[in-house]
Amino acid sequence: MTDTDHKDQRLVVGDAARPHLTDMVRAQRERGSAVRVAVMGGTAGGPGIGLIVDDPGEQDLVFTIGEIDLVIDPSLLSYCGKITIDFQEGAAQACQGAPRGFVITADVPLTI
Repeated sequence: MTDTDHKDQRLVVGDAARPHLTDMVRAQRERGSAVRVAVMGGTAGGPGIGLIVDDPGEQDLVFTIGEIDLVIDPSLLSYCGKITIDFQEGAAQACQGAPRGFVITADVPLTI
């Protein structure tokens, strides 16, 4: 399934994140052609949602936003409800304050 007009508001990408997603795919083009939104290994707080360069699978939902295809397993989207991807400009090596990087939130956070 493809959402080229991005009318489906279950996956929202903030303006600040878009150029960083484009850079992510360009930097790792040999690993895939899209950015996968997926469950990633947890931290002390449990699993989280992360991003990785990958190719779409047959069952994936594909959202085209600008130049980037975002792919996601429909069961993750169904579980989490709306997922928002944004980017915060903090310090690259922040020990205090906000770190720099993607911020991914879901209406229903992942739990184990």
